[in-house]
Amino acid sequence: MDAIRSGNGPLIQSPYRASAPVGAAVCENDAVEWSTGTGNAHPMRLAPEAAAVDAPAMASVGKKIGIGVALALTGFGILAGTAQPAHAQQPTSVSTVRTTSTDTRAREAGPVHVGSVDEVVEKFSRERQLYIVGQPALNGRPLSTQEIEHFKQVLADHPNVYVVLVDKTTDVGRDDNVLSRGIANSHAFQSVAQPDTGEKDGVVFMIYTNVNENPMKRKVFMRSEELPDRLNVGEANFAAEDGTPGPLMEMFIDAFKNQQKDLAGSLQPVMQQIIQAVNAHVERTVGPVREQIALAQTALAGAKPEIKKFQDEFGKGGQIGDPDVAGWEAQLDAAREAVSRDNLPEATRLSQAVVSAVSTQQAAMSGYRQAPAQIQALKADLARMESALQGLEDNAGAREARKSLDAAGNMLARLGIAFNAKDTSYTESLKAAQEQAESASQHVQASRQTTRARLDHEKTMRNVRNAVLGGVTLAVLVVTFLLNRRARHKKAEAEEALQKAIADIGARAQELMALLNQSDVHEVAAYEG
Repeated sequence: MDAIRSGNGPLIQSPYRASAPVGAAVCENDAVEWSTGTGNAHPMRLAPEAAAVDAPAMASVGKKIGIGVALALTGFGILAGTAQPAHAQQPTSVSTVRTTSTDTRAREAGPVHVGSVDEVVEKFSRERQLYIVGQPALNGRPLSTQEIEHFKQVLADHPNVYVVLVDKTTDVGRDDNVLSRGIANSHAFQSVAQPDTGEKDGVVFMIYTNVNENPMKRKVFMRSEELPDRLNVGEANFAAEDGTPGPLMEMFIDAFKNQQKDLAGSLQPVMQQIIQAVNAHVERTVGPVREQIALAQTALAGAKPEIKKFQDEFGKGGQIGDPDVAGWEAQLDAAREAVSRDNLPEATRLSQAVVSAVSTQQAAMSGYRQAPAQIQALKADLARMESALQGLEDNAGAREARKSLDAAGNMLARLGIAFNAKDTSYTESLKAAQEQAESASQHVQASRQTTRARLDHEKTMRNVRNAVLGGVTLAVLVVTFLLNRRARHKKAEAEEALQKAIADIGARAQELMALLNQSDVHEVAAYEG
């Protein structure tokens, strides 16, 4: 592009910058005022030839404009001739985060030439980033084609940033109010959002290169949406309410005054700081979701050849032989689409579902390969239980064992049908049959224990009975012995008593006979003995 088309006049060639490299100095020995026009600003003058500060108070312009609009107009007063670079604290940044945008929003950085700020509002669109009113000039020198090209290059890396260059204004309050309200409230600007999170991240810089017919007096305004504001790279970091330059404005001044860069090159570090913070935020917010989607994609890609190998080995069909790979791919697509719609929870849910489904499929294929050996082991267990059952007596344990064996047999039949159909339900039948076999084994053991307990009880009772009989016999013998012994002792005593009694009877008899012999009736009657 060799010339800039003015909204009010013909093409103007700029010999001043025709051979200068992009980003080279454009303001050597510049001592003109840079200001946002806020009434609270207090510009410092380091050169007597600098123009006066715009006097009318404009504090109200520095406030948020429009109900429901998260934009603000902030400002400061500063001389472009400041000798020392700024040392104010800079916004926090992460050096490893990109300073250019990672999104792919379609933008056209080519300038839109208009004749007034009102026309800027009328023609403002989300896709066009650069608007030129009239013939902007620095120190009376129109901006060159190369300078405009540099704007296009810088803006291409920052699709959320817009720049309005105004050649002159005789009523900066009115003109900036038109731009601020018009752009801020437009659907086009409100729709500018970070594509990965859906958060509004629009930023617009408005630069007036001639204020009140004074080409040595310039003003710059910044407006930002909610995301840059929240990340501390918004308008509050450009300038404070009282007009004090913020870290972002310090960057602009340092680049313009001390590094001698052109307007685009001076705004570039500010844009980079903004996009760096946004990229870091996106990485923190969307990064884990993207990683989850990538994990799901990797898992699915790895499972496809495994599924093919399984089908070659066992054939297709059934849930295991014909998994819903197409459905998983559709879920992944839906997860990516959810990210584009800023529905990160949905994207996470869908991608996690794919990972889970793939993991389940891999486990199912592995289990299917191991199942034949498990089935054979189960059949062998059932056969042993059947054989063991034949040697059991008819008791509760044996009867329960029979029930469990019959149930295991039924489950085994179901298992065979599901396994041959490659239906995952075979695992349920296999598990149930194994449980019934285990139950049968436990009942067999219980039956045997019952039998052993009965036999042990019977043996014990026999031993007790024998012991009791032996004890009784011994007791009888002892009693007999004791009775016999006592009887013998009593016999001797009885015989002695008998002999004594006999002797006594004899003595009495003799006394009686003697008495009878006396024939004394009275004496007989009185006899006692």
